[in-house]
Amino acid sequence: MLAGKAYILQNQVTHVRYLPSLSKHSFMYPTFSLLVSLNSLENNELQLFGGLLFGYGSIWNRVTGLGARGYLYNIPKVPRTIRHKLIDVLNSHGHNGEELDDSWLMTMPSFLGIEGINPLSVHFCYRRGSTALWITVLEVHNTFGERHVYVLDAANSKEVTHDSFHYQWTFPRQFHVSPFNDRSGHYLCQMIPPSRPPSDTPLPHPRPIIKLTLLTAPPQSSKKLVAVQRSVSCTPLSNWNLLSTLICSPLGLLLALPRIIYQAYLLHYHKRLDVYARPEPCAPDSSIEGNLPTVINKVQTDAHYPPRGAVGWASKGLLEKWCEKRVYQYLRRRITIMDISVTFIPANIAERRVTISPETSQGSRVLIIHYRSPRIFPIIFMTPSAAHALLLGVHADKVFSVSSEDLFKEAFSASSEAVVQKQPWLARKARNIREASVPSHLGLTIPSCHPLDDPPRVVAILVLSLLFLLERIEKGVFGVFRARFVEGNEPWGGWERLVEKRTLAVLGSVRRGP
Repeated sequence: MLAGKAYILQNQVTHVRYLPSLSKHSFMYPTFSLLVSLNSLENNELQLFGGLLFGYGSIWNRVTGLGARGYLYNIPKVPRTIRHKLIDVLNSHGHNGEELDDSWLMTMPSFLGIEGINPLSVHFCYRRGSTALWITVLEVHNTFGERHVYVLDAANSKEVTHDSFHYQWTFPRQFHVSPFNDRSGHYLCQMIPPSRPPSDTPLPHPRPIIKLTLLTAPPQSSKKLVAVQRSVSCTPLSNWNLLSTLICSPLGLLLALPRIIYQAYLLHYHKRLDVYARPEPCAPDSSIEGNLPTVINKVQTDAHYPPRGAVGWASKGLLEKWCEKRVYQYLRRRITIMDISVTFIPANIAERRVTISPETSQGSRVLIIHYRSPRIFPIIFMTPSAAHALLLGVHADKVFSVSSEDLFKEAFSASSEAVVQKQPWLARKARNIREASVPSHLGLTIPSCHPLDDPPRVVAILVLSLLFLLERIEKGVFGVFRARFVEGNEPWGGWERLVEKRTLAVLGSVRRGP
């Protein structure tokens, strides 16, 4: 028995949607989660049946488990414990992470090596020398593999006047969770935490409760949605208690995603709610975010709570990796004849910055490219020219920004005559594929060959064809299922939005007159 350091919680999860009024909806289902001491977990004091029934580290070769990679942010090839990452999160939000003594982690473990999406994990943090709650970190995951944290200081909790909650905070919504909500509005978070930090003596049956109320954007601030996770029973973590829980609910840890999909089906087809396309997370570094174009689905702004909570991004696809490699290979050849240095700065804190410059110097001219998503690389590869890439990636889809459009065009406008002479049929084929996707009335010249087609390769034609095919398949699948996006929010409508924007600008200038 590990009473005092680890518990099994039986929870009741309730969601109630109030707005829009014609789409009112509610549901409730049971879940179970673990409440464990972070120190005991990482010291391997919570292993059950030699780590086969439950353990920390790898989630493979055991029935249930917790692994550090499933929490907070990950940097490729840099292993980090949950505690180290939690300290970094606290430091990045203006707290002294070194004061952290221990924390309760409330989360759902993996099952047979499979990690569910774990919609909400909560870190109840305590500082050294105190039994009072210090910081609460809400770690939210969505179905795209993205993660976001809201860091809530107990000292800033508002006075709670009802519902018997102990703490209450209001903070801006900054993360895409439900496709039926944009990122505007505020959360009202009310909470009952464990009564004290982990210890060697049993707690009096800790039953944490988290209640999140989504309020619409000011000035109305109406109640739109309420989600509650309520612990209805608590037992110490032990071999028998965990086994009996798994026997009573063998698929309980794997049902989160199917339940989400089912409720999304009801909301979309029965309650007639349209879908918001997934926006890219905001960069946690304000200096990077300030250089990126504003996306369509903007986060709620708040001077006291800047958007710096993103800790996890969707995984980079194989085709995105191929295009990224192609772009870097081209630039390394190109800069040998250019006096220019190119730096790519990602919004994702787990991705490294890449600077490509001449070997003999740093380049007297500097091109800085900030990007929200690795989609920048397929955009550069798929569009007919650098000018087209700027229109689609910067002005339409808001994926990246450049310090100088002229330098960007120069960097990606190498002479293509040699490529055409080497493989004329490949050059024509690639040009035709790219040209077919672009509106004909943009008024931009389409070069005879793309700079990334040098050297010409059949595999490049195959990748290019596959990228466009996947776009058409995505659009076709949504069409078959008659899925509806919020107007102007379709993930494939970049060129259409650009044409509409230009048309509105022309109409506006005509109305204003000379």
